[in-house]
Amino acid sequence: MIVGSFPNFIGGVVVCLSISIFEGRVSYSIFYGVLGGVLYEILQLLITSRTFDYFDILASVLAGVVVFLFGIVFDKTFPS
Repeated sequence: MIVGSFPNFIGGVVVCLSISIFEGRVSYSIFYGVLGGVLYEILQLLITSRTFDYFDILASVLAGVVVFLFGIVFDKTFPS
């Protein structure tokens, strides 16, 4: 179950980090990256050939948490 959500996790990390590199604000990148992943998953309820999965939403949120912790550890984009 959770292994099938790994692409959502990796995608969330990549999106959040990519936005933070171009924007310079990790907090916004995490918010928009997680929001995009969750909205994409919710939209799959409306698309007939797609499958909705709660674990994909969890994976998107966990990706945001990982990027947040990554930012704290490296403390490059978070002001002191």
